[in-house]
Amino acid sequence: MTARAAQRVAPPGSTHDSIDETSVAPGPQPAPPSDSTAEPSVAAAEPSAAPATPGSEVANLIPSSVAFAPSAEALDFRSLVTRLRKTKAINLVTKVAVKNQSDDLLEAFRAYHKRHGTATLPDLRRSYDSLFHKLHSLLRDADPPLDRDIDRSRAALWETLTDPRKFSASSLMAGA
Repeated sequence: MTARAAQRVAPPGSTHDSIDETSVAPGPQPAPPSDSTAEPSVAAAEPSAAPATPGSEVANLIPSSVAFAPSAEALDFRSLVTRLRKTKAINLVTKVAVKNQSDDLLEAFRAYHKRHGTATLPDLRRSYDSLFHKLHSLLRDADPPLDRDIDRSRAALWETLTDPRKFSASSLMAGA
């Protein structure tokens, strides 16, 4: 409580002693001592969701534990493909399977943006999450730096896929 707020508590002319402004420290008050047997707060453990833009369908699809703002270190599609090709954490057969799955996803996004397909944005999100879950399970222990970079890039890549202008600008619409 600030000194100004403390002074408002006692009405003028009351018998309560006035609080000296210098004795009240500004800023947050210390937390009460915690009981060691109490359960930790779940709300404090979960990261907050990224702010949604008005009319965004995406905001309702991303769980708060997964959503975060795109970082400056996010991979683009070309660097992601290059890093996945170079990693020794995934064998050749699995790389081909991941490539086929990602090609199918990109084709579904092309149809979505051209309004030709039947896939909805939630359908595409499920496919996208499935692909990233697969990559995470393959890379988590075998190539942690690539796994971390892919995780950091997840929101930025999704944003590129769902925004028609970004999708076209990244040459994904043409099949590159």
